Amino acid sequence: MIPTAPIAIRAARPGGLPLFAWAFVGLLVVAAWAIAALLAENDKNATRTQAESDVQKLALALAEQTGNFVGKIDQALRTAKFVFERDPAGATIAELALRRIFPAEDLVQFAVADADGIIRQSNLPLGPAPVSIRDREHFAVQIERDVGLFVSKPVFGRVSGRWSIQLTRRVDATGGGPAGVLVASVDAFTFGRLFRALGDDNPAITAIFGYDGFLRSRSRLVSEMLGTDHGAHPLVQAARRNAAGTRQGPSPASSNRSIHAYRGLTEFPLFVVVGLPESEVYADQRFRAVLLHTTAACFGLLIVGFALVLGGQLRRLERARARAAAASGAE
Repeated sequence: MIPTAPIAIRAARPGGLPLFAWAFVGLLVVAAWAIAALLAENDKNATRTQAESDVQKLALALAEQTGNFVGKIDQALRTAKFVFERDPAGATIAELALRRIFPAEDLVQFAVADADGIIRQSNLPLGPAPVSIRDREHFAVQIERDVGLFVSKPVFGRVSGRWSIQLTRRVDATGGGPAGVLVASVDAFTFGRLFRALGDDNPAITAIFGYDGFLRSRSRLVSEMLGTDHGAHPLVQAARRNAAGTRQGPSPASSNRSIHAYRGLTEFPLFVVVGLPESEVYADQRFRAVLLHTTAACFGLLIVGFALVLGGQLRRLERARARAAAASGAE
């Protein structure tokens, strides 16, 4: 009779290997996947940290440029205010333009309205019909009280016919009270060409917001983005609480998830936002993660395959020994 011991040995050895050997193989496979996952997560964290550093640097530069640009416009308004208050009857926008008091190349319009809101002078041609801005916020707040520099939400200009941000300062009458309002209009789509420095191929999105939650300007701006109150957005709320910081999530003016940096302007009620879309940030990292997991899978298959081959060799060896033992017993 053929001995049954080898059969018992094979039953206790699935694939020809003892259970502890398969446990070791399983441990190696799990370890390979764990190492791949850990390396991928560390790579993702490093990628996010680098992206946060990049957007913080861009936000700092944009905040400085925006502050300088708004400061330049405000200086022009301050000078014009001084001229119109000193010589209400003789001061003209044309003379200010001739003396290059305001940067016409950066503005849609530079104008002055009287206390009733009628545009009296502008560097743009005025039609025969009077144009009133009496109902505009940037005029009304200055007539009610002198608020210093006011930066409006984007409005569609009645003289320029373009979307623009109105920077205004009040002109006081000699006897007190308002004599009118000076208005410097900045194109909402270019905002002094501040966004050009990034280049057309840069994936970063840059934006300028007011603390009221309304967008002032943005790279790749479309008119549908204007006029929406983003005050409840977590990024806007974070900017109200902190002078600067980073945040990951949907952008205020779009649903795309991005890594953002925000920074407030020290002298003006504005803050800038720079965002890098997560699809761009993690594109290379996701490719590397796929390579890591593919490598782990290949390693696992290699280990399992080697174990199966080794088990097959052990099974054949056991059969050979069983046949030899059977032949020896028959003799």
